[in-house]
Amino acid sequence: WKAMAGVARSATGALEGYEIFIKYLPPDTTEESLASYFAEAGKIVGQPRLMKTAAGSCKGVGWITFANEPAMREAVSWNGCAFGGRHLQISAAKAMHSGFRPTLQAAGTHTPAMLKEVIASLVEPDPDGVVVDATFGRGGHTRGMLGALSKKASVHVFDMDTDAIAAAKELQASDARVDVHHSPFSAMDKVLATRLKSGGAGAGAGKQSGISAALFDLGISSPQFDEAHRGFRPEADGPLDLRFDQSKGETAWQFLTTVARDELIRILHDYGETADEAAARRIADAICVSRDLGALPRRTK
Repeated sequence: WKAMAGVARSATGALEGYEIFIKYLPPDTTEESLASYFAEAGKIVGQPRLMKTAAGSCKGVGWITFANEPAMREAVSWNGCAFGGRHLQISAAKAMHSGFRPTLQAAGTHTPAMLKEVIASLVEPDPDGVVVDATFGRGGHTRGMLGALSKKASVHVFDMDTDAIAAAKELQASDARVDVHHSPFSAMDKVLATRLKSGGAGAGAGKQSGISAALFDLGISSPQFDEAHRGFRPEADGPLDLRFDQSKGETAWQFLTTVARDELIRILHDYGETADEAAARRIADAICVSRDLGALPRRTK
């Protein structure tokens, strides 16, 4: 616990308290509602801190500082608790020797993780190069890299999410160095082979023989969790969709109406975060029975 304890410090280094880091907060969360909810854990120092979504910061993230370690421990023990229709992820915030909180990220249209490290590793070695953002999302990393790249450089962005592609095209309209691909990154070789040969984006892209760097920031983005109609959040009522690209393909519900039992068992075992084949069979059997009875739910709730 001493290694995990997030000891918040002032600029002078004075001890302020013990801090927790909270993820997956509902979009309408307020400092007051969060303070009221966690007051039972122990004395809170100051007000909870939330990322300001109106300023473009990452949604669903906050911090609370407690006056003592037992209160912080109690709050962390609530990990997974229900709050406003969501299940929160709660951990002890990490503290650096400088006192700055490493979980706090700069405000922006999208809050990219480890942006400085990304620029140092992928952009600075070749500021005139061709860079790929394989998972554009809302473009936080791309915007950061564009700021460090030269006018001769180009950035190819990939995503399957139609909302992400719309955001990428807005960026492309304001920066000619951006080339947008509504395609999975698994097709990158084929897409870029054609695009780089024809010239692609950027003032000097036609002179490039290949890419200089590629970024893969894998996972589901916060906006996808926030929108119930995507079906990624089981505690929010929405259609059982689960598609990254909602413009094509079948929904999760449509898939479940036709998938064979053995194939469903394989999928659950291989991709369902369980090594227990018996558990995969039980889940598959429950789905198949529900399907046979005509009771397979179309929605997440």
